[in-house]
Amino acid sequence: MNIFYFNECLPSKYNGSLQVIFETIIREFNRLTKDEKLKIEKTVTTHKIPSEIPVCDTDLRNLILSCSDKELKKIALSYFIKYPIDYYYQIEDIFTDDDITIEHKFNGVDATNLIIAHRMSWFILSLPLCNLLQQNLLSINSGEQQVQIHNWYGANNSYIVHHIAESIGSREKNITSLKYCFENKNCLMSDAFVSKYLSAPISVQELVIEKFKDAINAHLLFPAKYDDNLIKVCKGTGNETTYELRSKALGGLRVYFSCDEKCIYIGGMGTKATSVGKEQTTDICRASNEIKKLIATVTETKDKS
Repeated sequence: MNIFYFNECLPSKYNGSLQVIFETIIREFNRLTKDEKLKIEKTVTTHKIPSEIPVCDTDLRNLILSCSDKELKKIALSYFIKYPIDYYYQIEDIFTDDDITIEHKFNGVDATNLIIAHRMSWFILSLPLCNLLQQNLLSINSGEQQVQIHNWYGANNSYIVHHIAESIGSREKNITSLKYCFENKNCLMSDAFVSKYLSAPISVQELVIEKFKDAINAHLLFPAKYDDNLIKVCKGTGNETTYELRSKALGGLRVYFSCDEKCIYIGGMGTKATSVGKEQTTDICRASNEIKKLIATVTETKDKS
């Protein structure tokens, strides 16, 4: 999905009506999320809990609760539930040892979170409280360099939709890259996996490819082997031949697969951040069933030939 991050780098004062600005952008964001082709996640990621995010002389929570329309307040409350930002990444996957000490500034304010959002392939959602925030691209001073980040401020839909369309195209290219990263081995993917993969951020897609390549280089595939680090055996009845490709990055990536000497069967994916305990067990069982269907299809094709 295409994820938006709330820009907390705001001016300390605003002479107009903050409430009107906020309600306008929530209405517009709601309109964008209704277009299913854009695949926009119906949440806005924030640095911290809304009550701890200052917005000029008030805070984000107060703006949400002060919405003049009950339905709009309900919508806004449903959007701002994804926090804190550091729940969704591992610092070592965002910054190297060399650049972790670099200062990132936007209009004199610490903009480290905007850089993190950019590296997570997220878009920025800015309240248009000054000219600097009413730009298609935010210019972040990153050490001695400038980083340009895609910015949506409610009045530049054509710009942001264009880049969303480009990101969707990049995701579809990545599914082909994944399929052929196993060189001369076959790769079959369930419809459920493909759907989830295509809706995932580009950073997640690229991580899946990277981790499978790591598994190949570690000789953990064809047939599958486990090291309880990169690859783990899934537990439970019916999951005996299902393995879990793992990464601590990006919410704790999980890809469920099985493979023999000639083919890998990918049944599903998820993250530790979104499914734990019984939910993760359900994900595994569902993926195992999808894998069995893929294997059965191959067997039927061989029998017919």
